[in-house]
Parts: sequence; C-alpha cells; structure tokens
Amino acid sequence: MIRSKAHYVACNCFSPDHTMRFCYDDEMEGDELCWAEVQLHQYRSFWARVIVAVRYVLGYESRYGHWDCTTIDLAEGRKLRDFLNAAIAEKEHIENA
Repeated sequence: MIRSKAHYVACNCFSPDHTMRFCYDDEMEGDELCWAEVQLHQYRSFWARVIVAVRYVLGYESRYGHWDCTTIDLAEGRKLRDFLNAAIAEKEHIENA
C-alpha cells in the first residue's frame, strides 16, 4: 500500500491558477523527499494564442503538459524548511514589534 500525502498552498486571492501542491509517498527512491507542482500559465497575445491553438489541433503536444513538477531532495528540503522558518520568524518579529 502506497502512502501518499499532498499539501496545497493557495494564494490569498483564491485563484486556482495560483496554487502549488507539495506531494510525497512511501516509494520515493534515494534521498528524494517530495515534489512540488505548479500550473504552467503563459500570457500571450491573441495571435500567439491562435498559433498555439492551431498547433494543438494539428496534434502538437508539449512534453511538459499544463503542469510541471520539481523533485526536492533531502538537502533542498532542509534549505526550504530553513528559508520558510526564517521568513515566518521575521514576519512574527515584525508583527510583535
């Protein structure tokens, strides 16, 4: 049985386009800790979007799809934790001043 967990980080504006997902499961290999997923969203002009639409209709597929992810190993996980802890501590310091 695979034990998977996910944590969603939503923007304060509540737009689903501004959501990140962090995931992990029991079967990750090596020193992999988790992965982070974000939605790929490109703002293009009308004509650039028409070209993309035509390519899509003709069967072109992006190898990345509409979502992409980054695997975070243990060392990067520690750096992320330390970064977030420092940001939270600074914010709490400012609020309590």
